[in-house]
Amino acid sequence: MKAGGKIKYLQGYTAAYMYTDNFSYDLQNKDTSNYLAGDFAYGYSKNFDEYFGGGLTGLPKAASKFGLGFDLGVVYEWRPNWEKYKYDMDGKTNLWARNMNKYKARVGVSVVDLGGLRFEKGGLSRDFSVNTSNLFNLRTFNSANSFLNFDKAIDSLINQSTALGNKEWVANENIDQTFLMRTPAAFSIQADYHIWKWFYVNATGMFNIISTKRATKVKVANQMSITPSFDFAWLGLHLPLSINEYSGFKAGVATRLGPLTIGVTDFRALFAKGRVQGADFYLGLRIPVLYDAPDDKDGDKVSDKKDDCVTEPGLLSFNGCPDTDGDGIKDMDDDCATIPGIAEFNGCPDIDGDKIPDKDDACPEVAGLKEFNGCPDTDGDKIIDKEDDCPKLLV
Repeated sequence: MKAGGKIKYLQGYTAAYMYTDNFSYDLQNKDTSNYLAGDFAYGYSKNFDEYFGGGLTGLPKAASKFGLGFDLGVVYEWRPNWEKYKYDMDGKTNLWARNMNKYKARVGVSVVDLGGLRFEKGGLSRDFSVNTSNLFNLRTFNSANSFLNFDKAIDSLINQSTALGNKEWVANENIDQTFLMRTPAAFSIQADYHIWKWFYVNATGMFNIISTKRATKVKVANQMSITPSFDFAWLGLHLPLSINEYSGFKAGVATRLGPLTIGVTDFRALFAKGRVQGADFYLGLRIPVLYDAPDDKDGDKVSDKKDDCVTEPGLLSFNGCPDTDGDGIKDMDDDCATIPGIAEFNGCPDIDGDKIPDKDDACPEVAGLKEFNGCPDTDGDKIIDKEDDCPKLLV
């Protein structure tokens, strides 16, 4: 099981909101209401006041104060064959193969995009309530062809109602000069199944967790998706099938080429007949931390980068070079690589201890003299014992 989190620094450019609560109505016809009621609020960040005043040229400056965002998540992996992903290398044991996906199935839950950005309210921001059972002409808003004109229409209705004292249109007091625009916080649950080699299937649900009572928010659309995919280290192909509460069913396609991902949410738009009203695609650049298993061509558990004998299995103590006879002298320095020996004679033995290596010793099992190629002359008569009829008697 793994758990993780992320803290994000947030800086917002601009924001606006429009919200209604307890809204109800009854229409007499398309232009007239018999009954109209509800609580309404709308507002925007102060940097747009220049736009409504006609003094803005170009884009407004970023308006939000410093904000923080948070992501939290937990994932559990089922690894029935975990032993296959363990290895020993360079003297270390039980190392995980970090370059391989080890799970057969994986389940995760997370809460993402918690947080928000605080903006100073623009001058035309407003909270008001309506409760009228008198006939109301909806054409009052026909001239509201801009936000400024719409606000003027609301202001006029409130002033008229105040003058008449009927409280049908009432401005609500809101002393807050700022508003918090909440980021699209969501709860996500993911399930991933490793079917075969590079083939996976993922199911993901994304659900809004911001209360509908919050006026200033960005709300994520609830969505369920199933994504078959082929994943390699530097290449991926994904086919997401999703159902969104707003946009319905979509069939997408995406590919990953190294750090670059490009895809379309619904590829059916690419083949649509007639006039296409819209399409969307996405592009992402991500620099991942890639892991690779150390190369070990000869399988001696000494990585090639530390192995002086890459094609021959050997010992870590000799940097991957072999010592076939186990005499503590690596084969490349051993003149008798298959027979245990001593360092004095470059790995060759001297069984009888006469300081003449066995390979040069005519009598390897009996200590002798160098002048007789290692054979003894016990009586010192210059005749080696094996050719001397009286080896112990000097004649």
